[in-house]
Amino acid sequence: MMKSKYVRINLTIPEERLNQIDEFCENENISRSEFVREAAADFIALKTEAKKDDKKKKDMARAIEMMEEIREKSTLTGGTEVIRKFRDERHF
Repeated sequence: MMKSKYVRINLTIPEERLNQIDEFCENENISRSEFVREAAADFIALKTEAKKDDKKKKDMARAIEMMEEIREKSTLTGGTEVIRKFRDERHF
């Protein structure tokens, strides 16, 4: 397993938020750096999952639209009609 390279960055953040972060870090016994790494990973995962969910919803909506279009074009009105048509068309 390859070791990650760490890079130092500077952040600008409101003092109130930094105080919240520091309090959280103290309670969880983690460093600010660990907090930022974890928060970034969680944020990326959350956004990625939200995009997947959004695509899934759009795909489902499109599938429903397609089913409605097919239903509107269909001459059959329901399952009973399909069975009746099959029964009437079969030859003994």
